[in-house]
Amino acid sequence: PKSQAETGKVLTVIDQDQIRQSAGKDLAQLLNEQVGLIVNGSNSNPGKDKSIYLRGAKNDYALILLDGVPLNDPSGVTGGAYDLRLLSLDQVERIEILKGSQSTLYGSDAVAGVINIITKQGGERPIEFLGTLGYGSYNTFRGNATVQGSTHLLNYNIEYSRLSTNGISEAAETGVGDFDRDGASQNSFQATVGIKPTSAISIKPYVRYTTFDGEYDGGAFTDDVLNKYDAQLLNLGARAKYTMTKGSINILYSYDKSDRVFDGTFGKSEYTGLFHQTEIFFNYSWTEEFQLLTGISRQDLKMLDETSVEKDPAVVLTSPYLSLFGHFGKLSVELGGRYNHHTKFGNN
Repeated sequence: PKSQAETGKVLTVIDQDQIRQSAGKDLAQLLNEQVGLIVNGSNSNPGKDKSIYLRGAKNDYALILLDGVPLNDPSGVTGGAYDLRLLSLDQVERIEILKGSQSTLYGSDAVAGVINIITKQGGERPIEFLGTLGYGSYNTFRGNATVQGSTHLLNYNIEYSRLSTNGISEAAETGVGDFDRDGASQNSFQATVGIKPTSAISIKPYVRYTTFDGEYDGGAFTDDVLNKYDAQLLNLGARAKYTMTKGSINILYSYDKSDRVFDGTFGKSEYTGLFHQTEIFFNYSWTEEFQLLTGISRQDLKMLDETSVEKDPAVVLTSPYLSLFGHFGKLSVELGGRYNHHTKFGNN
């Protein structure tokens, strides 16, 4: 953990108050309002795909973290930013955006920056019930229901969110006749638990499941009543932390299974990606001025495709890293490095 005053990184924090004031918006619309960040398609139809351009870099170079753990869909081939339509803003506590190259600590996809989406973790009392409902133009419905709570041993958050809309036409209408509306819907479930058996040990398992479906047209000026898009995300894992007097050891594991199906006029295309992330890192404060962070990450990426040139292609990326931090009054200095071993592309 670092305060903004202690680091030279360009950091933007979207807190809970700002998220509450953005009721009715989705994650893409909220991110699009931030300086230096454009989400293409954010104010289009809700079913429109969203592309992130952070500091002008293309979509592949902004890394999405969910509670500090990378999200990745290997079936997307290029890696990088995840499909924002599979993430519900209702389940977000705050968002931290690091701009500029962050690859030393966060890996190869963090060329333009990192967007860390931090989900809700629990309430102030043993049990709380929360919910919202919204309705608007084009038969648009938003709603969520939450049960959460905290005790001295654990905290928990269980939430379900739904978005549905008739939408507008993805294509601009030309000539005679009306184009059909291209609707979309999202269903999202998450359950997180924080367990603290001792003052030094904390364990946080979680599971999330999201489905998204939408309709899309055949081009900028071409209507299509058959094209449909379906996607699913299964995200589960756990974080563990052991706190010592001058530092801590952190262990995390995450599993993502992403399924995408395009079905319409030109046939059916299916994509499935499997992603495992395992990481252990250690931070230690020698003095108030000097701190160390070091760790190792392993990512297993696999695309399920028996028709590709290489059947079910898979790669492993192993990355040890080290960062030294110095804080001297108003001057802060960071020095770090990362070593990548990729089973296809070798060492960097």
